[in-house]
Amino acid sequence: MFEQIFENVRGKSPLVHCITNYVTVNDCANMLLACGGSPIMADDPEDAVEITGICKGLAINIGTLNQRTIPVMLAAGKRANELRHPVVLDPVGAGASALRTDTALRLLEELKLTVIRGNISEMKTLAYGSGTTKGVDADVADRVTEDNLDGAVSFARELARRTGKRKVKQKGTKTEQGRYSSKYALTELLVCGECGTPYRRCTWTVKGEKKPVWRCINRLDFGKKYCHHSPTIEETVLQEAIMAAIMRTAKQSADVLGTLKLHIGMALDISDTEDNSLDIQIRIAEIDAEFKAMLQAIATDTVEEFDEQRATALMAEKNNLEQQLAQYDSAQQKKENTESRLNEIFTILDGLENHPMEYDDRLVRQVLECVVVEFKERIKVIFAGGLEVEQTIPV
Repeated sequence: MFEQIFENVRGKSPLVHCITNYVTVNDCANMLLACGGSPIMADDPEDAVEITGICKGLAINIGTLNQRTIPVMLAAGKRANELRHPVVLDPVGAGASALRTDTALRLLEELKLTVIRGNISEMKTLAYGSGTTKGVDADVADRVTEDNLDGAVSFARELARRTGKRKVKQKGTKTEQGRYSSKYALTELLVCGECGTPYRRCTWTVKGEKKPVWRCINRLDFGKKYCHHSPTIEETVLQEAIMAAIMRTAKQSADVLGTLKLHIGMALDISDTEDNSLDIQIRIAEIDAEFKAMLQAIATDTVEEFDEQRATALMAEKNNLEQQLAQYDSAQQKKENTESRLNEIFTILDGLENHPMEYDDRLVRQVLECVVVEFKERIKVIFAGGLEVEQTIPV
């Protein structure tokens, strides 16, 4: 198989656009050449999308991430998606910092990725929205051994299944960080209380009648090898229990409803930060003016030599200020998206006080953080913001 793949690559010699880190850029170029491909590196905003258009594939690596290249990665990725080119992502260090984690999740959310290459901790960060990556290495706690190899394989397959089926976020939509779009909200939220593995929707035939049920993935794939007591739950029974927990919490009292809103608001965090963007823009204009004056002075021979040290300092300061401006823009967009989501959630919660509702995937996605199957007769419903409610299931 691999021989045929290499022959195919060498026969076509595809041009591959690499937005990679400064440490491995030479290795990436040499590896592509050795395989029979042709590398090209471009990460400038005015260059990258055009380069993607003439290539046959795109590789994105966030190893030396900075604010300037994030929009370049997104724009190049979207162009590659339009052209139906393969896109490879290496989420280096996802889980080690907020910037890397947020960026990796955003790339996963907005791009259709062909291959994701990463260590186990980086993959868990993509699956769960947070992680404990140690720099660019996997956390010792995530180490794959002979004892947990089958579970790790199951996890990888499930992540591949979810990312492969999810819908790419379209312009103008708002999706929560780290969530996968799915027809069934519980695919993203329902987990086993015994082994921590997600549940999967299945269809069982009982006495000739087909019924949708939810089962722990470890139990489905490996029987009782890793998970011994996780129950199978009928979908209608599970949905009724979840809605009962939501309705009971919303109706309990105005105080409880207010607390729920407070928890959700705190979790989403729309706190204001001091906006110094105008001062930054003014300072950038001053730097440009000073630099222009330096160039004019040397051109008219009014100074003996160009002050390279001063010019370097000015350009470094300008670059730093431009990165701060980009952060302000990103924070403002995040705040607007968060406020919009809060308004949607609060509207739903206010309506629950006096108007019973049937199970609704949109409501569940907005209001809940997780649903844990503790026993056959009990689940734990965790609301966005951390409020936990125990709910019995009729057996």
